[in-house]
Amino acid sequence: MRSLATLAIALVLALGLASAQQAPQTIDLDMVATAFWNVAEIEWAGTEPLSGETSTFDGRCSVPSDYYAWGFSEGLNFPTGPFTSETQHCGQLVWEEDDDGRPVVVGRLGTDGFMTLRGDDGSVMTATYFADETGLDPLSGMVLYGLKFEIQSMTGLEAMGLTFASGSYQMTFLIADVEALLTESVPAIGVAHGSATFVADAVAGPEDVGAIAVEMVNVNQYRVTDVRWAGDEPFSGETSTFDGRCSVPSEYVRTGTFEGLTFPIGESWGTSEQCGRFVWETDADGQPVIRGDLTTDGIGRLESTDGSTMAMSFNATSTYDPVMGMVIYVMTVRVDDMTSPPGLSFVGGWMEATYAVPDMVAAMTGAIEIVGVGHGAATFLPAATY
Repeated sequence: MRSLATLAIALVLALGLASAQQAPQTIDLDMVATAFWNVAEIEWAGTEPLSGETSTFDGRCSVPSDYYAWGFSEGLNFPTGPFTSETQHCGQLVWEEDDDGRPVVVGRLGTDGFMTLRGDDGSVMTATYFADETGLDPLSGMVLYGLKFEIQSMTGLEAMGLTFASGSYQMTFLIADVEALLTESVPAIGVAHGSATFVADAVAGPEDVGAIAVEMVNVNQYRVTDVRWAGDEPFSGETSTFDGRCSVPSEYVRTGTFEGLTFPIGESWGTSEQCGRFVWETDADGQPVIRGDLTTDGIGRLESTDGSTMAMSFNATSTYDPVMGMVIYVMTVRVDDMTSPPGLSFVGGWMEATYAVPDMVAAMTGAIEIVGVGHGAATFLPAATY
């Protein structure tokens, strides 16, 4: 089985983005990342957290800041795979008054950031960053935090004849509670997209090999577009097999759309349909509340700007995270068919995708989009041998 770095080069070659030339040339690779970020240590400008006081922290910050934070994250990055990272930055909180005239934190900005990312394969990436975008999403109630990274160095692809030249990417974090993020180390979920340029020294054509395992990365936004309910009213708890459409008694059959980025086929969009039933619990007032979502018999189809398609089937389970106040929804996807890169034939594939759902009712009614990230692999054989 080939490594992710080996696969990246094989795909670049197969897609004709590099040719068998001995002269140095440049190759651009898309970068996709997903991460959970936590505060590891924080220094406040005031004697108390969230005091509103600011400081330049002995010149470490280029602008007056509320805090200086060291962070830790873990996630998945293409083209180097799973990673952990350490970060440090200056933070400036955005304050507004609530209905009672009390100051509340509604966002945060960042400057003077530096990150060291270490891949499980031994690769290392360093980058500077800043955050100049923040805002409150009134539908989900979450703070959006936008960062821009400028990559300073990157290792891990030298064995394939690639030397890093330059790169950058943008990342958006979803923050359920800024104060809890900074004072209780509640994690934030982030997704990123960008590109990196490499210099290739004597790139050879793809080898005549056996099975090639292609790692897959997906980031998408999903919205429910239609729901058929088992009962006369939504969320009634009644179940049905919907005339055999569902293999188990289900509360609904829902249809949705999604769009995002899928490696290796690029920008993508599609539709899906699945049967499902909720996990019900009782809240402190004795009222029934949804704490999860279990789905079966899912089918979906994905298309991309280059004409590629992917057909899939899936089931899903979920858990409730009481700290984040979200349902964590995990899909197990079987890739049934997929457009093959030139010279290859698809054999099979899988993916696991995770979605964070802040409000299940709002999601089921299509009032909000939810963000999902996925990781998996597809297997191909050279066309001449399959």
